[in-house]
Parts: sequence; structure tokens; C-alpha cells
Amino acid sequence: MQCDPLRCVWGGTDKIVPVDVYIPGCPPTPAATLYGFAMALGLLEQKIHARGPGELDEQPAEILHGDMVQPLRVKVDREARRLAGYRYGRQIADDFLTQLGQGEEQVARWLEAENDPRLNEIVSHLNHVVEEVRIR
Repeated sequence: MQCDPLRCVWGGTDKIVPVDVYIPGCPPTPAATLYGFAMALGLLEQKIHARGPGELDEQPAEILHGDMVQPLRVKVDREARRLAGYRYGRQIADDFLTQLGQGEEQVARWLEAENDPRLNEIVSHLNHVVEEVRIR
């Protein structure tokens, strides 16, 4: 089977017109075509909402929870993400470290206000991680 050089399989089209998304296959499968369309729409969305560099880009990034030692932050973050998933684990770890920085009684008040059994379970695991680091 011979492929048309304009399908970008052998590298023809991108020398004539700019190509943002390559759809693999000769011919591409329906799944690959849908994936290519989704990628193209995502790139279009990024180009529509693009912004130029500004003042925020030149400011140095702030370290989250700089008052906590780095190994503790990493262990708490990893454990929370393992238990609750990447996104929510990060939120829980950030909230936990913020509350812990204000005192352990603040953590208890936070848990009472949230009234979430799963959050209580995750925070108890995070407390064990903190205790392990304190023991060492």
C-alpha cells in the first residue's frame, strides 16, 4: 500500500502549509481522526485565549508552605494524592498543611466544619505521616 505524500506520513504537507496536528495512520482510523479533531480544537482554544507575557511571568514562584520542611511537604502531598487522586489530593494536602501550620486544634476544627468521613480518614493518614517524620 502506498501513501499519498500530502498526508504527512512521509513529511510533505508540513513543508507547504503549517501543520498543528498530525493524525497518525494511513488511512487514519476513526478513533485517530476523533483524537486529531479533539487535539485541533484544544489548540484552537489555546490560540483564541492566548495572552502575551506580563508582569506575573517575571515574578518568581512562591514556595507553598515554606514554613514546613520540604520532605514533610512531599510526603504529605504524595500520600494525599495516593488516597484522593491527583487533583483533590493536592487540595487536601494544601488545606491540611495550612491548618496544621495554625495548630493541631485548627485541624480538628476544620474537620468538624467539613463534616466529611472520607476527609477524616485521609487526614488521619496524613497525621500518621506527620508523626512518622516527627519521630525520626
